[in-house]
Amino acid sequence: GMASSNPEPTKKTSSSSSASSSSTSRSSTKTERPRSATMPPPGRWEEMEGNYILRPPPEFGQPRALISFLGGALVGASPHIAYRYILERLSEAGYLIVATPYNLSFDHLATCDAVIGKFERIAPTLARQYGAVPVVGVGHSCGALLQVLITSLFPDTPRAANALLSYNNKPIKEAVPFFDEVFAPLFT
Repeated sequence: GMASSNPEPTKKTSSSSSASSSSTSRSSTKTERPRSATMPPPGRWEEMEGNYILRPPPEFGQPRALISFLGGALVGASPHIAYRYILERLSEAGYLIVATPYNLSFDHLATCDAVIGKFERIAPTLARQYGAVPVVGVGHSCGALLQVLITSLFPDTPRAANALLSYNNKPIKEAVPFFDEVFAPLFT
């Protein structure tokens, strides 16, 4: 059943910030940055354990599905902002949205592992609140690639389906116009 009679606060903070801090100190510059306390998530979004959650309206009861969303490479760090319009429409249609930010890295397996780790920290809480709901992986661009890798290489993270938007298998120099001139200098 659903716990709609006990609504959640509109924003939450991570209870394991010390664990996040320790992982941040182990890595160098390609780690997640803490979200500023002065910038709460917009609207009905909640922050939980490094994920952004958007719940369906209470009148829907059980969500149709949980959408695990990963955005594109350059906006993947702020999916709740960059993809706000489409994700809010999906929530209004009865879907539970979990948008997981990630930082651009060419170590796709490490990125997948970080995304899965964030998701697994909130999955038990959501399961207690909503029961078993199908998980649909949705990704745009690099997020689509990450969803394919998660589904293919991590069998313990089952998906009912994946929706892949603008997925390509080209080398980055062909997939991103002016990559060498504009973006490559940012990563060297």
